[in-house]
Amino acid sequence: MTGLLEWQHALQAHILDGDMTVSALLATDADQTTGLGIYVEAYRGRLLEALTSLYPGLQALAGDTVLLRFIAEHPPRVANLRWYGGALAEWLRSRKPPCPAVWPAMAELEWALAMVYEAEDVALAHRGDL
Repeated sequence: MTGLLEWQHALQAHILDGDMTVSALLATDADQTTGLGIYVEAYRGRLLEALTSLYPGLQALAGDTVLLRFIAEHPPRVANLRWYGGALAEWLRSRKPPCPAVWPAMAELEWALAMVYEAEDVALAHRGDL
C-alpha cells in the first residue's frame, strides 16, 4: 500500500469487517500492531457509548452484551454516528431465538424520542386548533 487512501480503506475494512490486510502489513512492528488493537477496541467502545446514550432503557433491560452483538453484526456505514442504531429494533425482532418483546418495543420508543430533534419544523398548534 502506498497511498493514504489505500491505508484508510484497509483500516476501515479491518475495523468494520475484520479484514486482516492492514494487520498483516503491521505484523512486523509490535508497537503498531498493539496500537491498532487499542484503536479497534476504542472504536467499539465509542460505538457502545453512542448506542447507550440513545438507548438507555434498552441497555437497562438487555445489557451491554446485546448492544455489542448488534455492533459486531451491524457496524456503521455512515460517517455520522447520529444515525447509527436506527435498525436496532428490527434487528432485535429478527433474533433467533426471539428476545423478549419489550426489547424491540423499547428500542423503537427510544429511537422515536431521539428523532424528535431531527423532525421538520411545523407551525405551532394553538388552543383553537385543538
